Amino acid sequence: MRRRNVKQQEFLPENGAKFTCAQLGPTSSRVMISGDDQGVVSLWKVNHEDSLMSLSNATNEITSVSFAKNEEQAFGGTYGGTAMAWDLESQKCFATLKGHRSACITFAPFPSADQPILATGSTDTNVKIWDLRKKGCIATYKGHSLPVTVAEFSPDWQWIVTGGADGSVKIWELKTGKVLKEFSIDSTPISTLDFNPKHCGLAVGGHDRIVRYWDLQNFELAGQTQLDSTKIQQVKFASNGVNLFSASNDSLKVWDMDRSK
Repeated sequence: MRRRNVKQQEFLPENGAKFTCAQLGPTSSRVMISGDDQGVVSLWKVNHEDSLMSLSNATNEITSVSFAKNEEQAFGGTYGGTAMAWDLESQKCFATLKGHRSACITFAPFPSADQPILATGSTDTNVKIWDLRKKGCIATYKGHSLPVTVAEFSPDWQWIVTGGADGSVKIWELKTGKVLKEFSIDSTPISTLDFNPKHCGLAVGGHDRIVRYWDLQNFELAGQTQLDSTKIQQVKFASNGVNLFSASNDSLKVWDMDRSK
């Protein structure tokens, strides 16, 4: 008999708003941050009916939200291109970052909480690196021809990898700001990527319905999954570095990347 799914909890925006983005806490998986079309960023907790706090009343729609790795800070981006950073303990915005010319649609918090560095990607096709202490942009990476849809720092802090609606994946050296390597996927938008936590590898998924895995020691394609029925929305490695979860519009799959060639 097929197991029946039962809804355990539902979060609802206030004042007739519509959710535009959300993220689950990456460490505890017990908290969630959301943004809505009325410019409100809210924090929620599992098994708690009402929002814990509202962090923003921006004048523009919230287009992206994210937690820091330790869940002590949260970030929100607006349709107008502004990025905001909050300290969750004090519930105060400690940085308002302006520089993108249009919607801020992706965040990449630095892997170490000791380094106050944040990356943002925008529909203006640029990637910006911010120093949260100085509250300013320290680098702008230009190279995508369409919106930057996803970004992530490498575990060794040497690179940032970005994917775009132009179908390209770019590996940037943080020291030089130059593109070290670029992969192109048939001009289909990239929606998600994840570094292998155990090996020097990168999984990438997008609208072409395939997850590809690159060996970053030699920058060669090491494997790929079978064609999914719909576009790939999210990929995430298990802690063992072998199993990879991929979510499409209508399914969740677990892959053994050692056998995905």
